[in-house]
Amino acid sequence: MWWCSCRWCSGCSRSRWSCSRDQIAGALAARFAEDVTARVVSVDGTPTVVVTVRASVPALGLGGPGVDLEVDGHAVQELQP
Repeated sequence: MWWCSCRWCSGCSRSRWSCSRDQIAGALAARFAEDVTARVVSVDGTPTVVVTVRASVPALGLGGPGVDLEVDGHAVQELQP
């Protein structure tokens, strides 16, 4: 497991996807932060964190049928000293 090193909490002991969930819930709504995963991959030999968010969002604004959406965010893994 790796620990959060985002600019908001600077190395707290929460998991990285926990911070992602909190940021999504604060900016949008908690229901969009229910399916958040994180994994470490290697990109050209560099450890990279990939955070994936899956959510069903309304296609027509506030109402209507939902559209499934999957978004990946990538960042170089910061190691704690």
